[in-house]
Amino acid sequence: MEKSVKNDHERVRVFYELAIPIIKAYKDYCTNKSFVDFDDLIILTVKLLKNNDDVRDFYRAKFKYLMVDEFQDVNGLQVKLLDLLVKEDSQLFCVGDDWQSIYGFRGSNVDYIVNFESHYKNCEIHKLDVNYRSTQTIVGASNEVIKHNKNQISKEIRAFKEAPTKIDIYRAKRLNLDGVEYLIDKVKELYKRGFGKDDILVLYRRTKMFTPYLDALKANKLFVSCKTIHASKGLEAKAVFIIGLTEGNGGFPDIWLDDAIFRVVKDVKYDILLEEERRLFYVAITRAKDELFLITEIGNESSFVDEIPHHFYTVKKPVFRDDLDQTKKCKDCNDMINIADRFCKSCGAKQL
Repeated sequence: MEKSVKNDHERVRVFYELAIPIIKAYKDYCTNKSFVDFDDLIILTVKLLKNNDDVRDFYRAKFKYLMVDEFQDVNGLQVKLLDLLVKEDSQLFCVGDDWQSIYGFRGSNVDYIVNFESHYKNCEIHKLDVNYRSTQTIVGASNEVIKHNKNQISKEIRAFKEAPTKIDIYRAKRLNLDGVEYLIDKVKELYKRGFGKDDILVLYRRTKMFTPYLDALKANKLFVSCKTIHASKGLEAKAVFIIGLTEGNGGFPDIWLDDAIFRVVKDVKYDILLEEERRLFYVAITRAKDELFLITEIGNESSFVDEIPHHFYTVKKPVFRDDLDQTKKCKDCNDMINIADRFCKSCGAKQL
């Protein structure tokens, strides 16, 4: 609170004046009702083990072998808990991929896996360098993108599948018009080739940006899986579409944690935040098994898309026509649509 009160920006001071009483009321409510939330479970366990030698010794003896999955996503508190359970003769086995560390916004710290040998002495590191999911094109492109990060474990991932493919990049005139139209056309093509709902995955940063695509898919009676990129972690599909690949708000990169409000709690350097954004893009493109479609916008392309070497992709662009002759306003939402469109790409309304 002291730090926020001294902040030069009114919006920061007002935010914490409103937020802190709410947080305090929540904590008081939990205490009164004898409730604990997920964070409390770890906080109270750390406190218990730290302040009670007999309890700590009991659980150290009980758990000689410890395994931590998704180690790239651990935060400081979780590592404290782990350290309290580990002793000289413990066997600690951690599995993780620093290139997929994407939860910095909720406190995870990629340093624990990148510098694992500094945190846990006398350890052995085994690198798994074969990707059994994606084609060589997708793996090669993702390798080239992630190489731009400095804070990482150096490795060269190779693909088990060597089928020759190309990534499709569509540079839309307007994402909500021909960008939507491109996705609809490609999904129809995939359906004709025998792809089903579970074979196609559409990924996006924010749910709101998917709305015109979802409306158009429904209007065309096309059903595909769709997720935010964070929610897609661990998933895969034969064909993956990534929409909204533009610079700035909601796109790539979108350094929203650089906002002064967040920096009061956790002041993270811009380049660290940028590297997490790049890891998020890496996670998105590596969901694809066989085919990958990236939708960006002419003149506002994501800098991450530009990091993919040219030999990995083919570029599709819209055919420019006289807008006055070829477009009209939707009767419901007034967005511009093509004259030939039966449904509005923005709101899904049927046109006369």
